[in-house]
Amino acid sequence: KWLACWLTDIRNQAGEYPYKVAKLPVNRNLNRYRDVSPFDHSRVKLKNAENDYINASLVTVEEAQRSYILSQGPLRNTCGHFWLMIWEQCTKAVIMLNRVIEKGSVRKCAQYWPTTEEFQMSFSDTGFAVRLLSEEDHSHYIMRVLELQNLKVCGCVVCVIACACYSVWNIVFKDLMILNVCHSFSCEKCWGNALLSKE
Repeated sequence: KWLACWLTDIRNQAGEYPYKVAKLPVNRNLNRYRDVSPFDHSRVKLKNAENDYINASLVTVEEAQRSYILSQGPLRNTCGHFWLMIWEQCTKAVIMLNRVIEKGSVRKCAQYWPTTEEFQMSFSDTGFAVRLLSEEDHSHYIMRVLELQNLKVCGCVVCVIACACYSVWNIVFKDLMILNVCHSFSCEKCWGNALLSKE
């Protein structure tokens, strides 16, 4: 019941803030859903792209002394933007709260990380390569360690990112396991991928 009240409160407050940038014609194909848009005042802006728009919001939790980025699950045409944002924001952790495919056939997210079969993915539109370093299956989520390389920078400039992908949605709210994952990452910024677009 508290969750329903909390979501209702958020919806009521949402009417106070504009989200004009998300609705611009040039940005329409960058949004997974028509009714899930970042507010203009809190949206993450890409620094090294022709278009600075990505469907993502920066949220600061003062009590935790941390900042989080909440986003839709990347589309096929926004995976490169996703990794550009991860790089620019110095993100150390990705927490994905949905599966790529849900309910058997509903695509919730593009496959934006490499699998154990391919080990590496390249995103030529933004100049990044992602390599899978390790993968460990836990009961309610899969923990991956990824290496993100900026191919536009001379030399081998990389960062290592922990990626937790949840397989059971309600376990996050039931047991608040996400807090344990964030704590184990000991990161300054965690990425809450697809939290806003979760049904």
